Formats: sequence, structure tokens, C-alpha cells
Amino acid sequence: MVDFHGATVPRGWSRTFLNLITTEAVYGAEWYNNGSTMTTKAAWHNTVLPFTRNVVGGMDYTPVTFTNSQHPHITTYAHELALAVAFESGLQHFADSPSGYLQLPLPAMKFLQEVPVAWDDTKLVITGFI
Repeated sequence: MVDFHGATVPRGWSRTFLNLITTEAVYGAEWYNNGSTMTTKAAWHNTVLPFTRNVVGGMDYTPVTFTNSQHPHITTYAHELALAVAFESGLQHFADSPSGYLQLPLPAMKFLQEVPVAWDDTKLVITGFI
């Protein structure tokens, strides 16, 4: 399996190289934890990605971070937990430190323990566009 972290947008390479499962090509959590401009835009940025960058292929984003880095972490626990489900990647990273996960409230820990590692069913939901 190959994960190109820090690479450009995929351009059909997984059709030729079947072991290529995901590429980054996105401002991940390290950007909004380490840069004040991206910190304040993190929630907006994350709502756009499933409909823009993730459309062209698996996205190695580094989601599900809870602890502060150089700037305060302003997204909510629910927001961060949802990234594990909303972002598609053949190899999904949970990008925080072990201590960051150990200090989570019990419902958040339970969610991380039970989130599926693979999805057997995908459904397209269309509302209000007919």
C-alpha cells in the first residue's frame, strides 16, 4: 500500500498503480493547528473538502485532532469526530497524540473505538435539488 502524504492532487494514478490508496494534496489539520489564518478558517475549510478535494480521490487529511499546538484548537469534538466519517481515504489517520485521545470525554472515546474501519454501504443523499 502507498500513501503519498504531502503530494499533489491524484490524477488517475490508482488505475495504473493499484497499491496507491490515498494522497494528501490538501491543507490538513497540521495547517489549522500551526497557522493562525487556517485556525480561524478550519471549520469552513473542512465543510468544503468533501465536495472539492475528496471528489477526485482518497484524501490523506490527518483528521481527528483535539489538542492545541501553536494556536488554540477552535473546532469542537463533534466536528473533529465527524471528519473520520466525512473524509474518504483508503488509510485514515487519527492524527493526535495518545495523550490527546486519553483525555477525551467517554462518549468521544467510545465513538473512536466503534467507528467502522471500512464501509460496506455507500448511499448518495440528494435533497432540495429536484
